[in-house]
Amino acid sequence: MVQKLFISLSLLLIMNFNLSAGFDPCKFNFGTDWDYLQNEQSGSVATEIDYVTKWLVNAKYSDNGVYGRMLDYCVKNKKTAVFYSYIIAKAAALGDADVGGKLNSLGAEWIRKNFNSVKNYYQDFAQNIASKVKGSGIETIWLLEPDYYQYASGPQAPSPLSFSQAGDYLGQLIDIIKQQLPDAKIAIDISPWIQDQGNTQSWYNAMPLNKVDFLFTSGGQSQAQSSTIKAENKMTWQGVSSATGKPVIADCGYGVGGGSTGHNAAWDDVNNLKARIADGIIAITQKNPNSSWGNTITTLRTQLAAQTIKSCGSVTTKFNLSISSVNGGNVTKDKEGTSFTKGTVITLIAKASDGFKFENWTGDANGTNETLKVTMDSDKTIKANFTQLPANSFTVTLNTSGSGTVSKSPDQQSYSSGTQITITATPINGVSIFEGWNGDYTGSEKSVSISVTTNLNITAKFRDTLTADSIKIEAENFSQKNGANLVVEDNGDIKNIGYIENGYSTTYSFNVTKSGEYRIVFRVATANDNGSFDISVDNNSSGTISFSNTGSWTTYKNESLSTNLNLSAGNHTLVLNFKNALNVDYMVLKLVKANSVKERKKSILQHTFRVTPVKSGFFATLPDNHRFNLYSLYDCKGQKISSGEIKPGVSIIKFDNLTNNIWILWLEGFHGNSAVRTATVR
Repeated sequence: MVQKLFISLSLLLIMNFNLSAGFDPCKFNFGTDWDYLQNEQSGSVATEIDYVTKWLVNAKYSDNGVYGRMLDYCVKNKKTAVFYSYIIAKAAALGDADVGGKLNSLGAEWIRKNFNSVKNYYQDFAQNIASKVKGSGIETIWLLEPDYYQYASGPQAPSPLSFSQAGDYLGQLIDIIKQQLPDAKIAIDISPWIQDQGNTQSWYNAMPLNKVDFLFTSGGQSQAQSSTIKAENKMTWQGVSSATGKPVIADCGYGVGGGSTGHNAAWDDVNNLKARIADGIIAITQKNPNSSWGNTITTLRTQLAAQTIKSCGSVTTKFNLSISSVNGGNVTKDKEGTSFTKGTVITLIAKASDGFKFENWTGDANGTNETLKVTMDSDKTIKANFTQLPANSFTVTLNTSGSGTVSKSPDQQSYSSGTQITITATPINGVSIFEGWNGDYTGSEKSVSISVTTNLNITAKFRDTLTADSIKIEAENFSQKNGANLVVEDNGDIKNIGYIENGYSTTYSFNVTKSGEYRIVFRVATANDNGSFDISVDNNSSGTISFSNTGSWTTYKNESLSTNLNLSAGNHTLVLNFKNALNVDYMVLKLVKANSVKERKKSILQHTFRVTPVKSGFFATLPDNHRFNLYSLYDCKGQKISSGEIKPGVSIIKFDNLTNNIWILWLEGFHGNSAVRTATVR
């Protein structure tokens, strides 16, 4: 009896917005400032918070080593790094208006004259921050330019920025950040006095909201106990969140220039938090919390566990994919990089080393196929298990390139050294021909016997030979789909649709040039015990395709509808209504029996038309009840000049501004017929 040795390959998918560490848009978050935390790293606050904030109060990253120390802490402890990007204000050195400065009077003009410098400052910060966090599993949130609205309002000399100009500037800064940190989240400032001036909607309409994830408050005592953000202003939490469609990161305990005003206990009241969560708030930052705030956070998390967070699903979440390998095999993935947007589908392929075979996936996945699709929607731990083969045992892997199928006999996972097996390539009748084998065996015979003395990887090559009587529809060329997780996959040799679930559907448009009976063949793959989908053509049910496990998600077989389709020449709509998980590569409609010649001639007679030359052009008069739907205009050299659709009811097509020439007009009809006329323009 051969003893099996199981080897595990662990795949750890680490969430950027981790549920226990890091900012998560699907829960209420708590954060504090680095000025407090750097001296309190061993307390309960440090353990419980989700993110750490820091004001960027220098024009250059290198001017202050505190940024690097804060980022090192965040990387080590998996906390999201949040920056109050006060770069314009600090670079301008004009001073905050709250302390007698001139940002609210000279800031706009300074930005106009120095915006290239501002972009350089942002480039410097983004590059240096990226060098610290890339590949670390943490993300950054940039709270852009506190009090930014002041540059587009008030006594700015000679004039404020226009709202559109302010929005353009902000968009450029966001682009710079994203170039260095594609996964960074962006927040823009709430200035509550905007509402008092009646500018809330016009201001935010001018902002690049398509590039923005959050709103934020910046300084002062924002109110937890009230629906209004600040007592002295009219703007409400719900009002600004609804106007922009963005969740809000609130802060408290900040004074002028980011200074501390102490702990604000109103934000510890669970009833206040529930009310504000309903208004769209997802986080609170305590600048200088009391020492027991960590325990308070623990209690609040439990009390808020059932609250619905409005931003959940609306803010893009990223996950990191970490792959480790051991002896026995390895795993490859189909997408480069280590960080992927929530919902991204990753294809993993387990490949056994010599002397081993792939056994199965375990953990948060299951199955015995080497190919595994993983949806990045949560933390996952997945194991690829490999079994050591008996001495002198080997595997045979068969692949296809083009339209066709391949099989082996006997069909086993492994073979003793010297075993003779037969591999067979089967093209699709009327669709493809077999061109030969490549890889670990080369040859041109469709069926051949080979001896297995090592692990073999062999590909059968097929070439498409579709005729004018055949119509091939690629599955990914749908005109409409229903199913959020349905994706188009491209592994180089095959492009297919996958991640299909019960209730999903795809719709296709196609044109038939010859009316008659058509056989429809689908190229499909599934690792499930069964697969099926209903077919309808032009809103009429045409039947059901049912098939069993093809061997794997990448092992394709051809399945035909049991009855032929009777199709008239012209445009048609095909809908596939899926009942199970499967992959679809393409479908082919093959003409089995054409309609009579008499019917075709009758149709041609209905497609006659005449042309009438006029100055610098001509017009074509179409007969009543014509069935033309497309036109093409060529010059005498055969070059197409224009083309377009002929809509129902159109009886005259006019062509103007033509040069002196002989012009050729080609009309095409719904029944695959065409008619050609020439027109001489003098």
